[in-house]
Amino acid sequence: MKSILQTVTSQLGPHRVKLSEPLSQHTYFKIGGPADAFFEALTTADLVKAIRLCLKYHLPYFVLGSGSNILVGDKGFRGLVIKNRADTVKTLGFQGKISARQPQVNRAVIEATSGTLLNKLVRFTIEAGLGGLEVFLSVPGTVGGAIYNNSHYRPEKNEFIGLLLHQATLLDVTGNLKQVDQAYFRFGYDYSILQHTHETLIKASFSLKSSDKHQLWQTATNLVRRRNDRQPIGIACSGCTFKNFSYADALRLATPNHTQSSGYLVDQAGLKNLELGKARVSPVHAAFIENTGGATAQEVLKIIDTIKQEVFKKFAVNLELEIFLVGEF
Repeated sequence: MKSILQTVTSQLGPHRVKLSEPLSQHTYFKIGGPADAFFEALTTADLVKAIRLCLKYHLPYFVLGSGSNILVGDKGFRGLVIKNRADTVKTLGFQGKISARQPQVNRAVIEATSGTLLNKLVRFTIEAGLGGLEVFLSVPGTVGGAIYNNSHYRPEKNEFIGLLLHQATLLDVTGNLKQVDQAYFRFGYDYSILQHTHETLIKASFSLKSSDKHQLWQTATNLVRRRNDRQPIGIACSGCTFKNFSYADALRLATPNHTQSSGYLVDQAGLKNLELGKARVSPVHAAFIENTGGATAQEVLKIIDTIKQEVFKKFAVNLELEIFLVGEF
């Protein structure tokens, strides 16, 4: 692999590739060993070139967004980590009526490259008076990661980003670009088809309704306050560790208001504040695991295993991970 890595590095530009880069510096968890090589793709052209080189030379690669929904192993990643910083947002077009006085916009299509921070896209659309994405204000992640996992805020209210997707450009595993529509992704809860095809999102467009800008800001800021009151802030973690459990299980267990929150079961299992080394179950929200300073991936995995075992023993519910495991553990 060393010679292949040198070949790819030379074609990307040695001055742009970092060797043995600690991935703990690039994730919200602040956990993760070194990547053999680390390359920042500043444009979609950079991103496509890097992936095509990896495909050509059969070099393992991982496209890293903001690092907000992953746990990287303590041994790092063997191959090339491509940090996606292709970050642009623009308006593609409008739908509406043109009168003698002024145009009336009913909908607009907004395009963002996959390395765009979700928060940047949300702010752009709110300022443009376009509704739909405002519920994602302050939610970490990039557009690429959000589409990959069909990010949501309140699933019970059908607030999934995939519902707003119009079209997308993908790079497939043979290195070819292709245009697809929303149906291609087969979106589900915490799911898109990309998790199986291993294609890479290059850019995406969203169809959004014209709305009152001030009302959008009010809705968005209210939801930010709500999240901040209920979730840990200012500490290293990767968001909600486990997916919500099924509605059928919520009915069977007679949970309050039929809640499907994994945090409820973790709390009821008596695991809130559980600590192992420098990793702990959040005292604020039991669905979150925190790195209190210097935690290892192994410590986090042990807490995850303990939670899964205890919740299954007490409630017969098999909790599924919402975060993704990357690299060698």
